[in-house]
Amino acid sequence: MSPQKILVIGPSWLGDMVMAQKLFKVIKDHYPKSKLHVASPIWTVPLVSRMPEVDKAIALPFSHGELNLIKRYQLGKSLKAEDYTQAIVLTNSFKSALIPFFANIPKRTGFLGEMRFGFINDRIKKDKSLYRTVDQFLALAPKNKNVITSLSTHLISKPNQARKLLKSKLKTTDKVLGIAPGAEYGEAKRWPAEYFARVSMVAIEKGWKDLAGLFASANMLLGFSYVPLKDLQLGFGATNDRMQVDGNLKYALLKQTKNNKIPVSITLFANTVMDTRAKNSSLPIVNFQDRCSFFSQLIIARKINENISLQIGPSLSYFNNVEGYFDANNVIQPKTNHAHLAMSISGKFKLSEGISLISNYDQPITQHPMNNPNPNISLGLDMKTSGHDFQIFVGNYGTILPQNNNVYNHNDFTKSQFLIGFNISRLWNF
Repeated sequence: MSPQKILVIGPSWLGDMVMAQKLFKVIKDHYPKSKLHVASPIWTVPLVSRMPEVDKAIALPFSHGELNLIKRYQLGKSLKAEDYTQAIVLTNSFKSALIPFFANIPKRTGFLGEMRFGFINDRIKKDKSLYRTVDQFLALAPKNKNVITSLSTHLISKPNQARKLLKSKLKTTDKVLGIAPGAEYGEAKRWPAEYFARVSMVAIEKGWKDLAGLFASANMLLGFSYVPLKDLQLGFGATNDRMQVDGNLKYALLKQTKNNKIPVSITLFANTVMDTRAKNSSLPIVNFQDRCSFFSQLIIARKINENISLQIGPSLSYFNNVEGYFDANNVIQPKTNHAHLAMSISGKFKLSEGISLISNYDQPITQHPMNNPNPNISLGLDMKTSGHDFQIFVGNYGTILPQNNNVYNHNDFTKSQFLIGFNISRLWNF
């Protein structure tokens, strides 16, 4: 007999719950007359309650990671009166399987994990093909080859609630598409990048003017620099953008003198960057060399007076692996050149002791077959203390490492496509 009343023990995170709606859709398509209840943490209930497939949202009275056997036993016993015919447990923890067991639900479906034998009696083995979280959820769905299901989902909200909120925040009467291409915990919970690109293109083709991208997390770099010799600085760092790690050096070739016998300072900066992401369909990396890129810049600086400093910096960026495309004759063509030249112009104006106004402009020079980058303009404040250096600035660069910015920057400052960034440096003397 087909299940008539199903309890789903849902995930703890909002993003996972959004993906779980795919499972709810499949359940309802397979068993249209069934009742579907979802038990999940209280912070997910407003989301679950807006899913048309869910007949009842049950708030779990537990904090994240809390076991509390007594409460779980009491809740399970109270749910026994619901006469559920099946429970589907989406998370792999031992504690998540307790409530269906205490509720004496006859069929308790879930993955093997955390010694749940007896608590989960319809056990499904998670194989390596179930890489994405959404695929793992769907693996727990009912199986019926005669039922064709659509995975399209939607949420129910109050009439015009979302529209009114967007209009108040964005001050526009145009349609707005919000996309979230990031994922806090990696690619297993991330829609393929090409899907987002396709969604955006379809929206543009239909006449949508504004695309608002909402990223899961900010770009960050954690790095360490050390001066082993007077004129030499060595450093390394790692970014969450493309999971890149870099090694860099800065060497002072010339230093400006007070009598202007040497009128400028000249410094060489160079880095080597490696993309450490795992190979997948959207990352056609086949060897170590393909993962590497390089950047070098000659920084020519002059201190005009005690308050004003200027510098220019010609640079060369180089990528071993350059994304290509097929032309009308089905012949592969490069999207960008391997090498890219650019010029940077920067200025610093001291407002007070320890506080300075900083500005920068970066101009691409190399013209590529397509995918040409935009220039960058930024403005900010530099604040120094005895042990820290703080910088906060606004600009249209979207990444951190210079070769990424120089070659792949598509934010346009003429369209107010600015981002906010900051640097925090801790200074030590060993």
